[in-house]
Amino acid sequence: MRENVTQDRAVRIQEQQVRGATTSIQVQPLHGGAAYYVAPPSISSSTDPAHMEGQAQWKVFTFK
Repeated sequence: MRENVTQDRAVRIQEQQVRGATTSIQVQPLHGGAAYYVAPPSISSSTDPAHMEGQAQWKVFTFK
């Protein structure tokens, strides 16, 4: 597993990769706002970058 962290003035992005494929992306706004996840497109979908779209997901509840 490999973790890449990218940050600028507005956001911090943490990306996890397994065997070169992105498995999860977490986006944390630095000036307020809730963190969210981007579900990467499945490996079996098109590899054309113009058609690769992720889906944003927010954590609403936490069960313990």
